[in-house]
Amino acid sequence: AGDHTLSIVCSDGLHNSTTSDVTLKINPSAVVVPPFLLSRYTISLVENTLPSASFITLSLRNSPAEDQYKFSIVGGDSGRHFKIDSRTGAVNLVSSLDRETQ
Repeated sequence: AGDHTLSIVCSDGLHNSTTSDVTLKINPSAVVVPPFLLSRYTISLVENTLPSASFITLSLRNSPAEDQYKFSIVGGDSGRHFKIDSRTGAVNLVSSLDRETQ
């Protein structure tokens, strides 16, 4: 069901022709997530930044439908100070930051 076979004929318009079959196999699509707009972001926050403040929203490059992708934090937040909106890519502070204890 995932294959298509095409019969191709090339003719000189008179009496000569040649035929070839082309089989096209359809593989499951490989979803490629577009890259972030930047490979690295640097943000500065002051210690008294209020929890729940959104300080950056990450976007994908050349993505016509970003809502089909899910954002998540997978490292660097052992103190669980941050959360990311899985749909929009907005990163929020969920607890106060203290420069001396970080």
